[in-house]
Amino acid sequence: MGSLLYFIPNVVWIIPDRAALLAAGLDGVLGGAAVSAAPSEGPGAANGMFLALGSEPAVYRPAAQTWTLRQDGRAWLGFERTAPPGPDDLARPEQLPGHLVRLANGADWLVPAVRLCPDGRPGVPQTWFLEPGGVRKEVSPAFADLWADCGRLWAAELALEDADRVRIVHRALGLNYRLATDEINALKLLNEAAIAGVIAALLDFPTWEVAAAVAAARSEK
Repeated sequence: MGSLLYFIPNVVWIIPDRAALLAAGLDGVLGGAAVSAAPSEGPGAANGMFLALGSEPAVYRPAAQTWTLRQDGRAWLGFERTAPPGPDDLARPEQLPGHLVRLANGADWLVPAVRLCPDGRPGVPQTWFLEPGGVRKEVSPAFADLWADCGRLWAAELALEDADRVRIVHRALGLNYRLATDEINALKLLNEAAIAGVIAALLDFPTWEVAAAVAAARSEK
């Protein structure tokens, strides 16, 4: 069982409350999680706070760990080389239904089906409004960006730049797992096949494939 490790230089606090995580740019991946924290040295030999995802305390062991500076420069991200975290370690408490996709690390990760077949309705939570003309449904704000992204993928996937497609995949993986761009990059989760698989899952293509196979089987009888 692996864990994500973080080092925030030049800070000292008793517990990693939300304000501390926000200041370090880590609330999106650690918010609401059990996190162990202790003052420690870290990458660069600076003093600061050493965090581990999970309740078990961890220690800084540079010879056995891989560390990279997160892109915003506010914290370092690490993990044990011999035990990188996988989907069971990083799963959020509540996950959206979807399809399992094998990523580049060889593990299967649950990708939400955002645009459902056969009618393209949302597979993410919606807010319902009762209005004079009847009920209106609106994709909840937390999922609105990914819903819009899936509309773009459905309309013009091949016309999107690689960077656009990868950003969409990163956003999708962050829904069910404590992952953001830095974590996905550090764990080397994506290759061409994984990106294609995530996009297919977002657009519910596996359901289309099952429906097509059933229809073909029936037509042969």
